[in-house]
Amino acid sequence: SRLRPDRMTLHCQQCSAVWGDSFSICGEVRSMDSIVCLSEFISLLGCRGWNCTSCLTIYSALKCRGCCCAVGKVIHSAPWRLASVRSMFLLHKANTSCILSSLMQGYCCLHERLLYECCPSYKVLD
Repeated sequence: SRLRPDRMTLHCQQCSAVWGDSFSICGEVRSMDSIVCLSEFISLLGCRGWNCTSCLTIYSALKCRGCCCAVGKVIHSAPWRLASVRSMFLLHKANTSCILSSLMQGYCCLHERLLYECCPSYKVLD
């Protein structure tokens, strides 16, 4: 059987600062090796670098609040194939650690490699 975490948190690979949780994750862009997150949650929890004046540029860099390392970007202007990720936070997987935890199954573990597979919602509800 496959482990199904109840909660997941995203952390800085260098300083372990918390950036976000599983409620803020939308998915991934495999071609960019990035995790797609809702900007409202990530900006409150641990990344900085995006503001309204940044909208005049192609993208804005995201930096960790803990150690100021580059952790991702917000794309403001993109070709049509990336239009769906405009104004969303893209966190680089290489700079991201993930802690999975499940209260039901009694485990907590650190995952360095993150994979987000799509599955129909009815399978998740079973």
